[in-house]
Amino acid sequence: NDLEHKILSESIIQQDLTNYSYNYSVITYNSEVAGYIAFSNCIDHVDLISVAIRPKFRRIGLAKELINYMEEI
Repeated sequence: NDLEHKILSESIIQQDLTNYSYNYSVITYNSEVAGYIAFSNCIDHVDLISVAIRPKFRRIGLAKELINYMEEI
């Protein structure tokens, strides 16, 4: 899997999913998972935890779309 670079371990993600301030979202392109973003909402700011795009989907603006999504929430 192209996204298997272990920036975030599975156990950390599972733990974060129980915390209401953490958000994980995926982006698809042509019905394929192209990448994801992980971030945490705080009272007065948002912390970007991780953003990753599979190599074959890079350089088409998907990371920017994920960042824009994060900023809207």
